[in-house]
Amino acid sequence: MPQKKKMDDLIKQAEELGVDELWVLETERTVVKMSSEGRERAKARWERVVIEAAKQSGNPALMRVEGPVPFEKALEQGIKDSDTAFLFHPGPSGLSFSSVVEKLRGGEKQAVPRSIFLFFGPEGGFSEREVRLAESQGIQKVFLGDTTLRVETAFLGVVSAVRFLAGGQ
Repeated sequence: MPQKKKMDDLIKQAEELGVDELWVLETERTVVKMSSEGRERAKARWERVVIEAAKQSGNPALMRVEGPVPFEKALEQGIKDSDTAFLFHPGPSGLSFSSVVEKLRGGEKQAVPRSIFLFFGPEGGFSEREVRLAESQGIQKVFLGDTTLRVETAFLGVVSAVRFLAGGQ
């Protein structure tokens, strides 16, 4: 969960790119902490941002925003309806993004997934405990390259690529 303006921009971009659902995560390294009152105000603001972005982009469907939710809850509830899930984390031990692209194209004799859940971490990435927990749920860790990207940069690049691979749908 980036700070206010960055989060609003990320929500706008997600709606414009046709994301169906956006789950705002609270992780061990999340910097922004909210009270329950702050959560309600933020959620109402995010819903307004979605409506404004949908109007601007002409997108007929409104994205659903969940959260902020603890990382563990997203693992339990979010991925159950997903065909495939990837966790983007700095460090070369994960799949390369080109491998992910092949999977999404249906390469390696795999079916193209109908739904994809993408996890982007906070500043500093997910904790090792969170990475292990995700991997134990079958989520594949992905490495985006030698440079460390901000969450909003990684999000925009990956979601744009996924949208392109899906034929703009």
